[in-house]
Amino acid sequence: MSKVQEASDIRWRDTFETGFMVIRQGMASVAQVFTHRRMGAKYLNGMRFFTAMLLLVFITQGCTSNAEFMVMYWLGYAVIAAWVMQHIDIVRRRRKFDLEHSQYNGWPRLCDSTGWSEDTVKLWLEPFCVAAFGVAVAWLLPMPGVTFALAGACMGMNRMDQLRHERIAAEEMFDAELYGAELAGGFRRLKGVR
Repeated sequence: MSKVQEASDIRWRDTFETGFMVIRQGMASVAQVFTHRRMGAKYLNGMRFFTAMLLLVFITQGCTSNAEFMVMYWLGYAVIAAWVMQHIDIVRRRRKFDLEHSQYNGWPRLCDSTGWSEDTVKLWLEPFCVAAFGVAVAWLLPMPGVTFALAGACMGMNRMDQLRHERIAAEEMFDAELYGAELAGGFRRLKGVR
């Protein structure tokens, strides 16, 4: 395989992974606007919100009954209303200088009622509860149920991916610290200082 083909394959894979990540985050944000509070200012802006709305429109095309259409339209309006409420909360918190990280995906409401840690709730409890709700609803209304089941799965995948990136960043910071200590030691030896 030539270097041009390898570079092309890497670009295609990166594009595919980025596209999958955007779809996954958009699908997860359909449920996160209801299950999280105190989101970062940029978390629901732009691509995530647009992807969530686009996915809801595409999923609505698979509805077979009027009840499913009505529930999906209600869900779309509810996501828009929750998005507006999140932004009103962001403006209120900015005025009080009570800010979160701009890409923070929010504090899970289940943490308040269970007392569990944020990591445990976001990785295990929340995706399971949203997916179980979706499966329960799917018996009556298949498309809304599938939407929530997929949203729960996407929430879990997003959290696993986030934890993986945090671990990689921590390992790189540790390597940089060791490299810096090694350079400082070499500099001290060069200067004759112990």
